[in-house]
Amino acid sequence: MSKATTDLPAALLALEQNLPNVRVPGAHDKIYKDECVYSFDSPESETGLYICLNTFLGFGRQHVEKHYAKTENAVYLHLKRTKKPIAQSKHDIEGNQLPKRLAIGLEGGFDTREPKFEYDEVWSIVVLPDFLSIPLPYELLPTKIATAVSAIQTFDSARKLEEMTPWDGEQRLASRYAYELMQLENGVRIAPAGWKCENCDLTANLWMNLTDGRVFCGRKNFDGSGGNNHAIDHYNATKYPLAVKLGTITPTGGDVYSYPEDDMVLDPLLADHLAHFGVNIQQMEKTEKNMAEMEVDLNQKYDEWSLIQESDSKLVPLYGPGFTGMINLGNSCYMNSVMQVLFILPDFKEQGLETSSVEGIRPYMFKSLVGKDHPEFGTKRQQDAEEFFRHLMTMIERCDRSGPSATDAFQYKVEERTQCGQSGKVRYTTRGDCVWSVMIPTEAAMNKHELAAYEERKKTALAKGEKADSVDLVRPVISFNSCIQNFASVEDIDDFYSSAVRGKTRATKSTRFVTFPDYLLIQLKKFTVGPDWVPKKLDVSVDMPLTLDIGFLRAYGRKPDEELLPEDDEVPPTPVVRIDESMVQQLMEAGFSKEGCQRAVFHTASSGVETAMNWIMEHMLDEDFNTPFQIPGAKKEVQVSEENIENIMTMGFTREQSIRALENTDNDITRAIDWIFSHADDDVEPAPAAAVPNANGNKPPVPDHNCRDGPGAYRLRAFISHMGTSTACGHYVCHILKDDKWVIYNDEKVALSEKPPKDLGYLYLYERVGN
Repeated sequence: MSKATTDLPAALLALEQNLPNVRVPGAHDKIYKDECVYSFDSPESETGLYICLNTFLGFGRQHVEKHYAKTENAVYLHLKRTKKPIAQSKHDIEGNQLPKRLAIGLEGGFDTREPKFEYDEVWSIVVLPDFLSIPLPYELLPTKIATAVSAIQTFDSARKLEEMTPWDGEQRLASRYAYELMQLENGVRIAPAGWKCENCDLTANLWMNLTDGRVFCGRKNFDGSGGNNHAIDHYNATKYPLAVKLGTITPTGGDVYSYPEDDMVLDPLLADHLAHFGVNIQQMEKTEKNMAEMEVDLNQKYDEWSLIQESDSKLVPLYGPGFTGMINLGNSCYMNSVMQVLFILPDFKEQGLETSSVEGIRPYMFKSLVGKDHPEFGTKRQQDAEEFFRHLMTMIERCDRSGPSATDAFQYKVEERTQCGQSGKVRYTTRGDCVWSVMIPTEAAMNKHELAAYEERKKTALAKGEKADSVDLVRPVISFNSCIQNFASVEDIDDFYSSAVRGKTRATKSTRFVTFPDYLLIQLKKFTVGPDWVPKKLDVSVDMPLTLDIGFLRAYGRKPDEELLPEDDEVPPTPVVRIDESMVQQLMEAGFSKEGCQRAVFHTASSGVETAMNWIMEHMLDEDFNTPFQIPGAKKEVQVSEENIENIMTMGFTREQSIRALENTDNDITRAIDWIFSHADDDVEPAPAAAVPNANGNKPPVPDHNCRDGPGAYRLRAFISHMGTSTACGHYVCHILKDDKWVIYNDEKVALSEKPPKDLGYLYLYERVGN
């Protein structure tokens, strides 16, 4: 590559010749001056950043020539920035307090700012292809160039504009019950202090119902702390919707919870609602932690956070190829962890460099690209790493339509065998996946005696008025073999419609692998719903093996003596069942999807909310639980748009695929494309003549051509751990095995791991051993 040369006469002449292609940025132009749009080069990189004075896109040195060759835009504003740390004052150090709220970059929240630095910036005009340079400032610049340069230097960058609206975990919506809240004229008056639960002796974590003014304790936490659930019991008995947490009320508001909306909410009329019971909001002072502060405390629980981040170890920092960290862009650690695990490189270079001098990349452009138009990943909210991995796989598949996809290494097929208990006939179905989601059988804990002793110590501590977390934590220890056995076990189905007997009967279902992928990503299902319908995270230790052999889970296909169940078109029409929409709405208020709630009400014949909720508890992990629901046997007429058909066909799909997809997605083009990818194999049926019996006399299922296959023997290469109480908050960290040494990636911090906590992971990446 040629170097920029300072030849003022030649540079000014070239600049004059290319002046027609220069634009002055307007109010609606986005200026990419923080990072190269094709790489992670930035103004702080060795060669700086080149900003096109026509498109205002930023480029690193290796991409600016490609942009010039493609567009013939020759004039660029070059920025080279050098960062120098400034020693922090005593005041700054003392002011570095623990977070008090679930906020990113806001007062009292998680401070994502780097230590204070000063910057040396060097600006220049560079004209390609000879990289002729004009150092700035330069008084004889053409007016158009000077105006464009000034605008680029002073306008906010595209990245900064995007970040102007910070994410704040405390942001809440106004409750729909607030404006028409019923308040009883019962003479209740609430004192400004000295509160106590009406049903027990608790004097903390108290909630006053805003309809009748009665005071009860809050929910019990997963660790035994909190209340005794008396406030929720009162709601279940009365259905009075809103309650405020006493001790959090200040002149600016307080913590208000809506039971039917199942969320923290805003009550715009809180002052009036409190005054009804004699509470003057202007005289109230905060005496307890609010819910956001309690969530922060739970998320920073010493044991889990310190173990996963290896806080008690003096870790040796690493840098170089394969050891570059990714700076957290406001709760993007779910993205960082997935991308770092996927970027597995073979080389290993241990370096003794100070952490403060190691630079991580800022994946602004990548985050914007993968989150574009997505309702969740396009936001700054914390997301689930497993869901992000699936989203990324879908995006890659869409771009690899012309040939083999990079996602093929993760794709596999499973076979589900269902056998009618009355007729003995069977049905085989296959489906594709890229993540093996495994349930954790907590009842199979190997340390039940220690757990019982721990619960007894915790109960004793609570009886003495001590906190539950004062007792050393003991987690259930589960062998991954128990998880595999749970997956391999035969599932009983009590409500199975058999096309052979034309009625409901019992059946059994088993699942096996048709193919084994090159890379097997395992998700431990740690997030579940408790018996009180409250989402929770299982705090368990799973003994994950370094080597794994699941070859015995291979599917053998249909046996020669097995008779298949009749096809669906031979089944008589399903009796009409009315779906009670009011029940669907009540179930949705508990936090479940509309599709899942419709399924529950349909399959329980609208017999009641409690019955439907029990159905949800049993089926919420089904593959189709959240997919669009249509009553079985009911044909829904959909008018398909010819324009939508043509738009989908331009992406390489057939007309028949396009029509079927639109018919199954209410003519929604975006959902239709996703439907095609998730039903790509619906029409692929293994031909009986092509299935050659194996040694057992069975006809094995025919693997899909997009799924690689091989032995089911694997070794652990990486794992991602989650810290926190739910996927909506907390932090992700990943560990990767490189040259038989574990490396920890904690956003931009990369170091040699001393005690990799492989028993506390959430996602595990296994690599196939052998061919």
